[in-house]
Amino acid sequence: MFRRDKSLPIDADLVNALYRGVLRREPGAAEIDILMRALSDAGSVEHTLKDMLSSHEFGVMVLPDLINSYVSRVPENPVFFLHVPKTAGTAFRLALTDTLGIPAFQLYVHSTWPGFGRDATMKFWPLWAGHAGVASFPQTHRGITVFREARSRILSSFRQQQREFATNDPNGPRNERFANFDPQPAGNISVLGGFSTWIHGFRDTVGWFIDTPHADGAYLWNGRPSREFRESLSPAELRLSLTRSLSRFDAAAWVHDSDAMSRAIGRVTRVESVVPLGRENQYRPLSDVEVIRLTSADLEHLNRIADSEKILFDIAVDQGLIPPLDPDFADAEFERTAERLGFVLP
Repeated sequence: MFRRDKSLPIDADLVNALYRGVLRREPGAAEIDILMRALSDAGSVEHTLKDMLSSHEFGVMVLPDLINSYVSRVPENPVFFLHVPKTAGTAFRLALTDTLGIPAFQLYVHSTWPGFGRDATMKFWPLWAGHAGVASFPQTHRGITVFREARSRILSSFRQQQREFATNDPNGPRNERFANFDPQPAGNISVLGGFSTWIHGFRDTVGWFIDTPHADGAYLWNGRPSREFRESLSPAELRLSLTRSLSRFDAAAWVHDSDAMSRAIGRVTRVESVVPLGRENQYRPLSDVEVIRLTSADLEHLNRIADSEKILFDIAVDQGLIPPLDPDFADAEFERTAERLGFVLP
């Protein structure tokens, strides 16, 4: 913590030094007077520095130049990583940050950033990443994303939410919580209702790529206004919306193809030596949560969601972002994921 030396004189020279050092300009007469009064309070130097560093002026006038001065591999345009959940996005984001040598401006908790979205003042930052759809994709950025076989992603999402529930529960995971809990209404994605209820609230990947007028933040694409906007689109309008959105992406990859993921990072960053992808969010098996036997109705619902995502993947294939996913490979990937995560297929 920075504390004011009581022997340090509070005068115009100190104020001038702060303005020159932080904001890189000379202060006006009124600013000198205001800051000298603030610095007269014990310990206020730290707060004054925080105020300067968090100011709009610092973010717009100073920080971009600092980034360009200290980061050697800044891409020609900032990169926007649309992180669809359960697509190895954490490992992918870390590979992006290591490749560029700078942390991501993270869009996972949008409420912490005023002006979140296309009008945010952090547009200059070289890398944006998070659970934010194309409605938060600035026109100045180059897009990248990762896709995953739909049914596998759904099973993985359910198990992750179970783990999160178990972690947040001080008594740990208990099978009876899943066996005896009253089912939740359709649309509530609480894992407490069991998989057959939870899946009714699951939304497909398509929503992330619809540029709705309502979604200006993480997860808001899944809110009622955005769902209603999507439902109002005709099939032709939906295809046009997805085509426009995907055309803004410079690169994409399937999660099962790590080499393609690395090539995608190189393509969007224009960096030849891409940092290899690691393994993140690897969880121990939930030994005390029962094996889930999927019903025929569960399987039908999984297949319906997979069918709804086909339009997105087909357009991505047409635009050269990803190769087509072989149906036999997709089925095998789904079966491997089910076995690994403790699901028994009907």
